[in-house]
Amino acid sequence: MENNIYIEKATGLNAYEQDSIYRSVKSIVQTPIGTCPFRRAMGLKTVTPRDNSPVEANKYASDVMSQIDNWDERILCTEVTYKDEKARIVVNVRP
Repeated sequence: MENNIYIEKATGLNAYEQDSIYRSVKSIVQTPIGTCPFRRAMGLKTVTPRDNSPVEANKYASDVMSQIDNWDERILCTEVTYKDEKARIVVNVRP
């Protein structure tokens, strides 16, 4: 599965900070829950939806948004779309 991660409202962030946010989101969405040592609650219940149904896409989006909110206080996930085995994740930098 391909993840496209977009960081919006990143004014004032240098390249290192933007890269750090990108890596954080990527790590969260590519980790199955229970597999991260010392952080067993981090990760997604389903790393990829079982099919392209709206119900599965909604479950995936909800899981992504809640996990990002739990594990990275610098950002707020504002949009997650999943279609044709591609996820688009949009995050905003918190002020």
